[in-house]
Amino acid sequence: MFVIGHSRRRAPVRRGHESEGGFILVWFGLMLIALLSITALAVESNHWAHESRRVQKAADAAALGGSVFMPQNLGNIAYTTARTLATENGFTDGVNGVS
Repeated sequence: MFVIGHSRRRAPVRRGHESEGGFILVWFGLMLIALLSITALAVESNHWAHESRRVQKAADAAALGGSVFMPQNLGNIAYTTARTLATENGFTDGVNGVS
């Protein structure tokens, strides 16, 4: 039966043990490290993909530019043209491990 003006007494909310005080802070710290690591990996893989496309395009341009002179290749002009085109695209032979 419900009586107006009478309130039921609720049981107190159980709090965690005293040693559980910093659990959320530790959990947040671990999750933050994990999320930052995943973000860094995504940014780095995007950079690798961009750089590999750039290298491949420079190599293709050099190969196609030099192949025009390949039937005769008088005076080694095909090789010289390919090296020139690679240098124009930012990859000079013998510099920073480029060959």
